[in-house]
Amino acid sequence: MSNLKDFSQIIEKLEQICLNIYPKSGSHDWNHIQRVRKLCLQIGKQLNADLLVLEAAALLHDISHQLGEKHAERSSVEAEKILREVGFPEEKIPKVVDAIREHSFSSGLKPQSLESKILSDADKLDALGAIGIYRAIAYSIEHGRSINGFVEHVFEKLLKLPEYMETEIGRKLAAQRARFLRDFVDRLLKEI
Repeated sequence: MSNLKDFSQIIEKLEQICLNIYPKSGSHDWNHIQRVRKLCLQIGKQLNADLLVLEAAALLHDISHQLGEKHAERSSVEAEKILREVGFPEEKIPKVVDAIREHSFSSGLKPQSLESKILSDADKLDALGAIGIYRAIAYSIEHGRSINGFVEHVFEKLLKLPEYMETEIGRKLAAQRARFLRDFVDRLLKEI
């Protein structure tokens, strides 16, 4: 399987599977997956990454997120099964699995491949900026956090994300988005 038509059919199959897995709203919903996918492809094109690996990894990176802790490890195991079911190129499956396993901030693993680094950056970028504010508030509501809990999460985790970016493109985008997030929280604290 080596032509673009075959690859696009595989991606379509993955999309259909994912549409049945991810929630329609919330902090880790289908829209989050689509934004991470778009960022992966945008950064991946600039860095000459394997776009098929990136797109599959972006689609599947949070498929076990609803199970809680160690979601990256669980998602990588589940992704491997799904990739084989849809006829994904066998030689590329380990790269997708590794990217998913290594993408999570909380996993403590350092992304190794270019595709792993890009997925890691794209996922972190979606936790910053205006969309990051929306997601952090949604996450706070989902987990019963107060406004103070939201602010603590921003300072304890989100504003530290730029330090963990793996690509130069990711670092630049993260710095811009983090400034916006910081300005929002500063204003929120004044209003509180």
